[in-house]
Amino acid sequence: MPEIFAMGGYGFYVWGSVLISIAVLVINWITAHKKFKSTINEVKSFISKDKE
Repeated sequence: MPEIFAMGGYGFYVWGSVLISIAVLVINWITAHKKFKSTINEVKSFISKDKE
């Protein structure tokens, strides 16, 4: 099992890259989700003002 994490001495670089990639994907998803929600709220606000 330790061989999986060591990866022939390159484990630090491999697992570090994996963690950074996952962090970037999560941050990207969070920011896109927030932008989507704010855009939906903006459209709802525009629609409600248009009906009045």
